[in-house]
Amino acid sequence: KTWKWDIESIKRKEIHDDVGLLMSNKILQLPAECQHAMKLLACVGSSCDETTLSMFMRREKGTKVKTSAKRARRSVDENEYHFLMLKLAIDEGLLKKEGSSYVFVHDQIQNAAYSLIPED
Repeated sequence: KTWKWDIESIKRKEIHDDVGLLMSNKILQLPAECQHAMKLLACVGSSCDETTLSMFMRREKGTKVKTSAKRARRSVDENEYHFLMLKLAIDEGLLKKEGSSYVFVHDQIQNAAYSLIPED
């Protein structure tokens, strides 16, 4: 068996030369809450521990966010919800968890997340 290139199929594919644009597009495919949590992390730096990150994610003490899991609705603490959202980014290979810290796996991913923050 040998490899056979389908040149026409390759030409039809949209391939980005800009890694930042590619990463931004990948982040934009995630739920809005996950994007928000990644933007907060990007503001802090390439890594941040849960305690520090939770201070930034806190809107007001006791705020609840509704989310569904396996068709059942439940209410979770807002910080817990943000950490669940960051787990999605980990599953997508954009972040990793080292102990109690969340870390961007590459500086281009951090830059991409930061670039998605509106200027106003």
